[in-house]
Amino acid sequence: MNKSLYWKKNKLISTFAKLQKKYKYKVEKVSGMNANACVIKYDNEYLILINNTTPNSIIPLVVLHEIGHIKFRTLNEKPQKYSYFKETSANLYAVSKLLYIFKFKQKIKILYLTITSEKELYKYFKKNNTVKGDFLYEQFTKNE
Repeated sequence: MNKSLYWKKNKLISTFAKLQKKYKYKVEKVSGMNANACVIKYDNEYLILINNTTPNSIIPLVVLHEIGHIKFRTLNEKPQKYSYFKETSANLYAVSKLLYIFKFKQKIKILYLTITSEKELYKYFKKNNTVKGDFLYEQFTKNE
């Protein structure tokens, strides 16, 4: 692993460790979901469920998106009801935590896609992200 990628991955691990401590969440892979992920509140903790078909390259974005819902208190009681404001807010939060991974031109494109097309944002992130999310599962299982 080159130095730049090593630094980015360590920074991401540190970011997730701080957020996990602050928001008290766990992550689990599940099957049979119609979305990349969802977050469920129980007592004073949260469970982020990740679809087992979600590619590793977008897992950091997906988890941070769900943390954005926790931070902004925009958890849907009716998940099937779409809210552009809630989803875009969660995406902006996620992207703000991940922009350091990308080059300047990529950052501009990502910010544009964040407010115009969630589907295209995820496709672009999947193609261009070099810091994969597989380490997140290792981190979460260590903390249990």
